[in-house]
Amino acid sequence: MTGNSGTDYGAYANGDGSKFTNITIGDTNDAIFYSDGPNQVWTTVKGHGSSAGMGIAVNSKNTTFNGFDITASYDACAADLDNGDGGNTFKNGHCARVLNDAAVWGTDDAFTIDTVKVDASLDDCFGFYDASGNAIDGTLKNSTGMSCGTGIPTARGAEWEGTGTNSITGNDLRQAGGESLNVDTASGDYTITNNKFHDAQLSACVIVDEPDTLTFTGNKAQMCYGAGFYLLVQSNPKVNSNIGNDASGLFGDGTLYVQCDTDCSTATVNSNKLDGGGNEADGLFFCDNVGTPGATVSSNTVTNMSGIGIHIGCNGGVTANLNTVINAGSADDIQGIFINSDGNTLTNSNVSFGIDNGIEIDGDANTLDGNKSHDNGENGIYIRPTATNTVLGGTTGNTTNDNAAEGTEDDGGSTIDRNSSTGNRQDCAGTGAGNYGATVANVCTDGSTFADPGNVFAPVKKGFSSIY
Repeated sequence: MTGNSGTDYGAYANGDGSKFTNITIGDTNDAIFYSDGPNQVWTTVKGHGSSAGMGIAVNSKNTTFNGFDITASYDACAADLDNGDGGNTFKNGHCARVLNDAAVWGTDDAFTIDTVKVDASLDDCFGFYDASGNAIDGTLKNSTGMSCGTGIPTARGAEWEGTGTNSITGNDLRQAGGESLNVDTASGDYTITNNKFHDAQLSACVIVDEPDTLTFTGNKAQMCYGAGFYLLVQSNPKVNSNIGNDASGLFGDGTLYVQCDTDCSTATVNSNKLDGGGNEADGLFFCDNVGTPGATVSSNTVTNMSGIGIHIGCNGGVTANLNTVINAGSADDIQGIFINSDGNTLTNSNVSFGIDNGIEIDGDANTLDGNKSHDNGENGIYIRPTATNTVLGGTTGNTTNDNAAEGTEDDGGSTIDRNSSTGNRQDCAGTGAGNYGATVANVCTDGSTFADPGNVFAPVKKGFSSIY
């Protein structure tokens, strides 16, 4: 069917509940398969090429294409058209080339893409586009998108706009011009788990902006131009057990950026592993825009960042526990762990081999206990002059060892008990304006005190001239 009437379909069906099996069609002008009736099932269909239309077009509801192979299509390989119906599914399919459109996409509620492979697409490999403004549910699972955006540099591996309950799981999205995954919505509940995102050419691997809730676990990002994961969420994101590897965050907002805007009381950013390969900007940044206590940033491992290892900013109220940061920073004023918000608790964390201060504190009413900071290029722990009401020590105290400058330096007038500093260039330093050892004495092995000024003002490592 290679004429140019505009409606030269390979196979057209408008019956309710029709079933079609084992159909092969060569070349067509318009759609190879056009489903125009509800409740249809198409199984094991193949089409060679459409010169001016789609491979598969669904213009009704509750229709499934299970087992399809489209060699080439001008427009979409498979599309759920915007007709106000829904419940359509594309599964176990293959799209080789899409010349002028996104490859596999839908617009209506209860849309599913399951185990579909796209080899190359001019626009997005997968899409769920919300033109209605109504709550719509979508699922993308076990699918592979490659060479997405061959003709549009900003096209994505998957563009997802569902405003209802949406699940994106078990996919492999790679070699996109823009993001591997872009979630762009003003509402909705999202579960994004166990995906691989890599080789985003001009952007972050993942941008999520801004669903009501987000569960984001078991994902891996690698070789991203921008951030590995850039996640903006209204309420209580669960961002756990993800991996960000070499060249994630080379430009932009670091490997893992998480922002919570309306309710952060049970937010978790836990057990993530981020390795920058020495090239990336910041490792993990958490922004609690509410400041109500309850959010946790715990058991994360951040290594080999050229920027800050872990940064807790915005309005604070975070409990950070059992984090490990190794080899952070490439210049002055880039810390292993940096807290510049209020009311945070940092406990049982280990920071080492950074270029600047291991742990640096700003803001009001932050508490540190049980932390170890050692072998850093400047101070082990530094309390800025602008930090107020900081408490170091509690149950076990903090330990600073073998840092190239001061072990613990307090310029903010802090309360410090049970802390131990040994083997640093100068073990303890500060302005002497705080409350020191009132409960349990501190250990400054070289005999220095928190009233002895520090005299190292820049990192000692990597050729900095720093002793004044």
